[in-house]
Amino acid sequence: MKDPLQFQIDWVKRHPVSLMAKYDGKDPALFEKKKARHRKKVPKVSPPKKVREISVDEEIDLHGLTIDQGIVELELFLDMAREYKLTSVRVIHGLGPDKGDSLRKEVHRYFKTRGKKKISGFFVEPHNQGAVIVYP
Repeated sequence: MKDPLQFQIDWVKRHPVSLMAKYDGKDPALFEKKKARHRKKVPKVSPPKKVREISVDEEIDLHGLTIDQGIVELELFLDMAREYKLTSVRVIHGLGPDKGDSLRKEVHRYFKTRGKKKISGFFVEPHNQGAVIVYP
């Protein structure tokens, strides 16, 4: 392998860039002044509030599964969570399409109907709409 410095020198020789060509024959200093004059002033924005991470004991990612596969995996996961007495778990289902069936909609429907007896509660994670926090 070549010396890194020699590699850079060879690259510059193969790819010469003329400042005059770059700035269309104009003095680069004038170009910078003109560019600085047209900059918009950006209002000061306060830094975003730190998002509090919700701690969970375990999580399952259902990405890539069909709706039927996802619900089966979810049921097995919830059974395991109850068996090991986990207090909270994260179910990552993704966002899915707005129209039509999606794993997200089916997971929420499951928690409101058939899975209602298996959990004590659930809510959509505030900073991640593609995940649900569940209390088995």
